[in-house]
Parts: sequence; structure tokens; C-alpha cells
Amino acid sequence: MQELRPVSMEETGRLPQDDVIKEGISITIQDRAEGIWHARAATRAMRAYCAIHSIRTIKTLEAVSTTSWVQTSSTLRHESLSFAREALSSRTRSLGLHTGPTIQSISYSTIMAPVDVTTAKPIVFSGPSGTGKSTLLKKLFAAHPDLFGFSVSHTTRKPRAGEEDGVHYHFTSMDEFEKMVAEDKFEEHAKFGGNCYGSSRAAVQAVAEGQGKSIDGSPAQGHRICIFDIEMEGVKQLKKSRLDPRICFIQPPDVQTLEQRLRGRGTDSEDSIQKRLAQAKNEIEYCKTEGKDDKVVVNDDLDRAFKELDEWVMKDLSSQN
Repeated sequence: MQELRPVSMEETGRLPQDDVIKEGISITIQDRAEGIWHARAATRAMRAYCAIHSIRTIKTLEAVSTTSWVQTSSTLRHESLSFAREALSSRTRSLGLHTGPTIQSISYSTIMAPVDVTTAKPIVFSGPSGTGKSTLLKKLFAAHPDLFGFSVSHTTRKPRAGEEDGVHYHFTSMDEFEKMVAEDKFEEHAKFGGNCYGSSRAAVQAVAEGQGKSIDGSPAQGHRICIFDIEMEGVKQLKKSRLDPRICFIQPPDVQTLEQRLRGRGTDSEDSIQKRLAQAKNEIEYCKTEGKDDKVVVNDDLDRAFKELDEWVMKDLSSQN
């Protein structure tokens, strides 16, 4: 394995600016052997193991017994649990104990150089209803809680249970919406299901200025990269806009699978299902023609699809810096 150079860490725990994306692991170690906590010693043992195997330690929080590692190879991801156990077993033997440290939790993440959100392009996600787009976006926001923000869209539809004006949407009348269109106040707008939807220029700017929303409707404070979740017609408009966004289409494996998902939700009428399927066929065809140069993620398996989506998002963000 190629030897990795030492890394100095910023308070954020991110890699220095000249680094590229790496696979990262965070492991929480807990040791209750003979009623005594040896978690810090176990963490040091893990660091020693990493040094022997040229795995770079980038951050250690011994107060909570958490260490993160990073490496250019994917070996770390696949062998993380085994190397953690080996290191901890070694520590147990060195202490002469019968029972030793245990791994309390283990998680994976993509660790990258700091992103300049003031220059990063907005990212557009689009896809038929039932593709799992919302679930994938929730996972993206959870993985990078301080990086992205939603622009709050305008719509002429009525609020649903639990929706708040100015949080989930800016609910407006058709007359007011048409007035905003006439005054060129939208970056994109479209009509779907008898209702109008649009992303205003002011809402997009609000995200950049730290006044946007997170995916759960809570304030997204601080400068963020604007995320759009819009219909195909809106995508066409944004492609011609000054924003020059990056575009990702979330697609189902096939129309039959999509129909099964829509019917399985049990929330749509037959007429609504047929309209959504017809729209889905149009969007799938669009991806093969006008959208052929954009990113397409087929959600046939949620974990695999999210890994592909997350890697595309973060890799391109790194390349923009």
C-alpha cells in the first residue's frame, strides 16, 4: 500500500485544501474490561495499527473515544471492522485482560477538502414521483448537514397537513404567481397537476446568504449551496439560466417498478397514478435525449444509489475548488 503523508487538521476536521476526496471511517471505541475504561488506550492502539498499515489518521477525539481514518484505497471500507477488532484484541492481550475493548459504533463518510460555497454551482435534482428522490435527498442533507440548503418554492396549490407558509412553500394565489412570472421574478417555473410551482430569484439568493431552509424546513444558517427539487419543465428552464447548475436525474429501474411503488404507497388515486406514469415516461425519454449529458442515478437499490449520488455530488464539488 502506498505510504500516506501526515496531515494537519483544521478545527472542522476536514482535510487541507490540496487534498482530494478520500474514504473515511469513524469508529467509537468503548472498553469496560474489569470495570475500567481503557477507551483512550484502545484508541491509541488503533492509531498505531493504522500507522503500521499506512492508514492515515486524520482526527482523534479521545474524550469520546472516536477516531477517523482516511485512505486512498477502498480497502479501508471493506476491512474496517476486521482491522478494528484486530487492533482492539491486541490491546486486550497487552493488558493481560480476558475481555477487552468493544466497538460501540462504526460509520462511513466521504471526507473532502473544504468547499467554497460562494462559487459552487447550484445542484438540480429531478425525477418522477415514486423514484425515492426525497429519500435520497434526506440522506444527502444528513450526510452533509452544513453544506446544502433548499430554496423555498412558490406554489399555487393548497397547503397540506403540517405544511407552513414560508417554510415548506410560499403559498400564493394564481394571480400573484402570474404577476411574478410577468415581472421575471422566477429562475424557473412550471405547471404540474393543475398547480403552478416556481423558484424565485430571491429565494435562491436567500440560500446563498444563509436564509434558506434545510430539508426538514428548519433554517439553513450560513452560506449554502442551493439545491433544487423540481419538475422536468423547470430543469429545461434552468439549463438556459444564468445559474448554470449541475443536474442529476433520479430514475426508476423501469416503469413497471415505478407503478408498483406508486400503488404501494396507497395515497394516489387511479387517475393520479396514470398521470404520474405518463409524466415518468416523458422524463425517462428526456434523459435519453436532451438530458443525456447530465448525471442519471437509477434507484434500484437505495444504498447503492445514494453512494453513487453522494460521490458524484462531492467529487464535482471538490473539482470546482
